[in-house]
Amino acid sequence: MHEGLPVMTQHIRKIRDGRENVFSFVRPSEPDLGANALNLVYQAAEVFSDLEARARETEARAHSMCEAATERLLSAEARSEAADRARRQIITEAECKLQDASRALRQAELQITTAEDRATAAELRAQLAEAKPAKR
Repeated sequence: MHEGLPVMTQHIRKIRDGRENVFSFVRPSEPDLGANALNLVYQAAEVFSDLEARARETEARAHSMCEAATERLLSAEARSEAADRARRQIITEAECKLQDASRALRQAELQITTAEDRATAAELRAQLAEAKPAKR
């Protein structure tokens, strides 16, 4: 075994390492009671130390996961805002193009109406010219 380690600590390490499956509850002799009690205190301290270490590791992993999730969330929000800005810009550009097309359509309608009015006036003048007797 390990020299310098209390017997009970060696025993617990064997159990933890899987080399032993059962605690032995042999009643120690009277002079060993103090040493065994001290060994139990050391073992309990070691168990608590291990638990604290695992708790710190778990907390560190949880903190890391939270930071990563926060970064992903911020990135998603940024992408969403960028998409929103792009959508608003596209809508604004489309509205401007529709207004331009609407103005062009009104202008074309006015030109068509003007051309029709001129054609009607020319037809009337032609009919009047045909209806007047020729002067001699």
